Amino acid sequence: MLQCVNDLRDQWDRRLNAAYRRVMDAENEPQRSALRDAQRKWISYRDSNCAYYAGGQGSIARIEAATCEYALTRDRARELEMMTGQ
Repeated sequence: MLQCVNDLRDQWDRRLNAAYRRVMDAENEPQRSALRDAQRKWISYRDSNCAYYAGGQGSIARIEAATCEYALTRDRARELEMMTGQ
């Protein structure tokens, strides 16, 4: 189960990175700088938020943390894809 969730996260992470590159290529420098800053903060938020779940008890904590990473990555990828009209 954990491997399946991690595989889904990895698929969405590739989509996220591709959409991020497309948005960065399409924007002017002030917007690229703003997006870069926002993306760094989003990564910090994702990691901190999902660490909460990882700190839980039992083996379910690993699944909850992985699901958190998957869901947040999926949602961010969709957001970036919308910026590019994908």
